[in-house]
Amino acid sequence: MVGKKGPFGGFCNYGIFGIWGKDPGTGKKKYKKVDAISEAAAVEKAAALGCVDPQSVEVIPFLPPSEKQQRYAADLGVRLPEGCTVADATALLSRAENGSDQDPAPGLVEYAQSCGVCFSTLAGEGGLLDCMVCQLPIREKAILFAHAVAASAAGSGLTDPRKTPQYLKFCQFADQVAVDPALAKSVEGRDRYDFQKPNTRSKAYKAALACL
Repeated sequence: MVGKKGPFGGFCNYGIFGIWGKDPGTGKKKYKKVDAISEAAAVEKAAALGCVDPQSVEVIPFLPPSEKQQRYAADLGVRLPEGCTVADATALLSRAENGSDQDPAPGLVEYAQSCGVCFSTLAGEGGLLDCMVCQLPIREKAILFAHAVAASAAGSGLTDPRKTPQYLKFCQFADQVAVDPALAKSVEGRDRYDFQKPNTRSKAYKAALACL
């Protein structure tokens, strides 16, 4: 991925927000720190965590790479760009350790961004998928997984599932996931490698393939 300067520092597409609000149950002051791609998204995340009616919202500066990360980067021959954050360094080091983590397709990056996923723009496809698997709501994750199954069957790569001819079929699979707890559990159990090369024996794979 070509690193893009982030709106809140470094090469991350998100910021760290500290929010003072109140507990909806007790009315007492409450503080939450969240990662989000915008202030509005941060307020929404804080509310979901029980911190409502924000009185103040602050952007917390990112930490720079740690000394340990800098030493490790030097050992691996990885150049940490000026202004990068500890999260950016983690993305670059993970990519170097993997050795074959290619750039994600622009469409996959666009889908992640539109779904509110927080990530470093220095991450490879695997690193971005790690973030997506951890952060995507179940419906968006199911849509992406169905796309991964279709892409694997066609021998193509991952892009924005909304812009593919089979998008409605992906949504059909997501509808099934919404009403089938066992299927939802199978989708939740997929890791980033299952999106790059789906396990054909999983319940999620078989159900997604049937929708296609």
